[in-house]
Amino acid sequence: MERGTSLTPFVFTALIAAAFLAERIAVPLSPRGWYTPSTPIVVLTGLVGGPLAGAVAGGVTALGDAEGAWRRRLAFGGLDAVRGFAAGLVGLLPLAGGTGAVLRSGLAVACAFALNAAGLRLIHAVRSVGQRRVFRRNLLADGLEAVVAVPGLALLLQSYESSGSTLMLLTLGSLLVALWLGAEAYRRSRAELAAEHLLARTDPLTGAPNRRALDEELHRSLARVRRGERPAGLLVFDVDRFKHVNSEIGWDGGDAVLRSVVERVADALRQTDLLARRGGEEFAVVAPGVDSIEALRALAEKVREHVRGLPFDVEGRRVSVTVSVGGALADGSDDRETVERRANLALAEAKNTRDRVVVWDSPPRPPVVTALSARLSSQS
Repeated sequence: MERGTSLTPFVFTALIAAAFLAERIAVPLSPRGWYTPSTPIVVLTGLVGGPLAGAVAGGVTALGDAEGAWRRRLAFGGLDAVRGFAAGLVGLLPLAGGTGAVLRSGLAVACAFALNAAGLRLIHAVRSVGQRRVFRRNLLADGLEAVVAVPGLALLLQSYESSGSTLMLLTLGSLLVALWLGAEAYRRSRAELAAEHLLARTDPLTGAPNRRALDEELHRSLARVRRGERPAGLLVFDVDRFKHVNSEIGWDGGDAVLRSVVERVADALRQTDLLARRGGEEFAVVAPGVDSIEALRALAEKVREHVRGLPFDVEGRRVSVTVSVGGALADGSDDRETVERRANLALAEAKNTRDRVVVWDSPPRPPVVTALSARLSSQS
């Protein structure tokens, strides 16, 4: 069978469709990396159909990358077209038999690898991307693809030249289906794990993040502060006289009040703040990027005012509630437990009169130490 000029319209269309679909199959390699099996199909199309067919198959991959930005699609689609054209030139070499199929496949894959390396280097240079680690990781993935692709391409090429297109297309279709099923299974597994992760960090009653999510966010915020970012604030508050609220409107009504408190407080916060339920009627807010104790106190007052501003409508009854708020500023000098302890002490102070805000930027002095300092000052 004469090479490079023997594609029927049906086989050509089937290979172009395979290249398009292969670009849409993302096989995950790492949390931030994936592999699409389009390159071997582009190379195969060039080997059996010639340079023009290979270039068309490579250009079609730009259409298959539906989630990519147009610049990335044009850049990598053009690179694939060049690789397909080069594979088509290799396919014209007068090498027959099984050995010839292996040699042509190996040479075509080697050309594709070299062109891809040069293209990636050029793309990184144009985009001012200086990440050598990313470049080396891409080359490693391409090298592994080349090692795996050569035997498979040689078998497909020899099958096509000896038996026609039927077996080649059936084998190619089976491989694409297997890769698609594997990618879909992985995607569904990741989605289920993400849903379980979200449920494990969500309070089922209010829908707000729970204590576990609060601890993780506070830990991350303090780590960022230690790396030189602006201080973070921690606010803790609870609903005043909540037992009385439950006795007046029932447990279901009390649950409705808690959900309403979460909704109203969320409206008072910034997008960067995290509102979480610590348990019972207690809540907390992690507020990153708070410059001063005055700014944290202003945010705490905003929370308090939003809750007490208007009564809640609970099953046709108007219920007025207030919250007491305690807060502490974290500048990176203390660990998470110390910051939480300061905020809890501030909340306890606020609860003495209720419907009050108490915010500290440093640990409060124990009463004994305060009394001793006052006595020494009077004696001097």
